[in-house]
Amino acid sequence: MLSVTETATRTGLSTRRVRALISGGVLRATKVGAAYVVDDRDLDDFLRRERPAHTRAFSPRVAWAAAALLDGAQAGWLRADERSRLRSRLTSTGAAPGTWQAWTARLAQTRTTFRASPAQVEAVLSAPSTVRSGRSASNLVTDPLVGLASATVWTSTLDDVDHLRRHLGLLRSDAGNVTISTPPPIGLTALGTDGHNAFRLVVAHDLLTEDDPRSTSAGTALLNAITTSRAISS
Repeated sequence: MLSVTETATRTGLSTRRVRALISGGVLRATKVGAAYVVDDRDLDDFLRRERPAHTRAFSPRVAWAAAALLDGAQAGWLRADERSRLRSRLTSTGAAPGTWQAWTARLAQTRTTFRASPAQVEAVLSAPSTVRSGRSASNLVTDPLVGLASATVWTSTLDDVDHLRRHLGLLRSDAGNVTISTPPPIGLTALGTDGHNAFRLVVAHDLLTEDDPRSTSAGTALLNAITTSRAISS
């Protein structure tokens, strides 16, 4: 059984919000004396059913810091007290995909799709200004989703996107097979730890936003791996 405070820590909500959800019947709880307690199974059910509708997205700087810390990297753009609070939240949260997707909803400042030939796709993936994410990442915990003439990548700046567009002759298209995302200008020093792939939390986020079951399954598996072995940077 979890107290309201423990439930708030597990979910990342305020205690006031947890009490409001209990009062509204959204989150099942039992009253013991003057206090409410929440069963772990009821909390898991809530996270699966309702969490995205009741969570607040991390600010971009916090979302990227979470991704960095979970991969054992530094997040120097946050103050020391902000990193401490974030570490506490990251170590106490389960692997429910809805929770993490809601938290990381503001990772991207821009997300642009282009129509590209197989040769252009390969050029995007091998460009020094890009790191791979989603289906294109090579650090998945399941079989890589190969054989797809597509690319999902991140670049540091909008200038990088424009350079790739002009240099490779990419054509914007809402139904394109190349997706290039950029983070807000928040002082990031890197988009990943190995120079080739985005942070794993970013990869998982991009996989979970795909429509096909293989991608979402891979995203869930990667998220489980991240939360099972949280090598959070100190």
